[in-house]
Amino acid sequence: MQVSYPMEALSACPLFRDVSPDILTALLSEPSVRHRAFESGEEIPTSYDGERALILLTKGFALAYSSDEKKEVLLRTIRPGMIFGVSVLFSEDAPVSVIRAKVRAEALCFPAPAVRMLLERSEVFRMNYITFLSGRIRFLNRRIACYTAGCAERRLALYLSELTSDTTASATLDLSMTELSELLDIGRASLYRAFARLTELGLIERSDRRIHVPNRRALLTYVEKNETV
Repeated sequence: MQVSYPMEALSACPLFRDVSPDILTALLSEPSVRHRAFESGEEIPTSYDGERALILLTKGFALAYSSDEKKEVLLRTIRPGMIFGVSVLFSEDAPVSVIRAKVRAEALCFPAPAVRMLLERSEVFRMNYITFLSGRIRFLNRRIACYTAGCAERRLALYLSELTSDTTASATLDLSMTELSELLDIGRASLYRAFARLTELGLIERSDRRIHVPNRRALLTYVEKNETV
C-alpha cells in the first residue's frame, strides 16, 4: 500500500540531519524510493525489486527477531525515526533478523543505489552515516554485555539506558512484560524484581509503562559498577 510522506519524517532522522533540502528533495523524487504501510504482524522486508534497501520507520513500531528458523528470539524494538537494513545494504549475505510491524506502521524504503548516490553527493550524509555505524557498534557491544551479564538489574538498566537519552529522560515501554523478559532473556519474576530494585535505588521512576530516568549517567554508572555481578 503506497502512502504519502512528509519531509519532516526524513529531516528528523539523525542519519539525514543537516543534509541539504535540495538533496533530500532529489532523493525523495527517485522513483525507486517508496513509502509503504504495513499491517500489524506483517514483515517489513529489506529488499525491493531485487535491491537491498535502507528502511526508515516513520510511524508505529516494529520488532526485530532473529532469523533462526528453529527459534525466534526478540532482538530489539524499532521506533519511528529508527533505521534498519544497514548491515546487509551493500552485502550479499542473508539478513540476520526479521522485522515485523507490531502495530500498523509506515516506512520509507531507500534502495542501495539511492543510498550510494546520497553518499557520493553529500559530505554531511557521509559523516552522519559513519557516525550512525559507530553508534551501532557501541549498541552491539552494550547488547553483548547485556546478554553476558548474569544480573537481571544490569540487563534492565542497559536496556533502559538505550531507551532513553541524555536529552530525553522519559520513554514509554512498547513491549509487554513477557516480551521484555524474552528480549532480556530473564524470567518475568526476575524482571519485576529488577524494576523494583532500580526504583528503590532511585535510578528510575515507573508509572505502568511510562519510565522516567532522572539521571541517565547514574544509571550507566550502576551498570559499570555491577559488571561482575
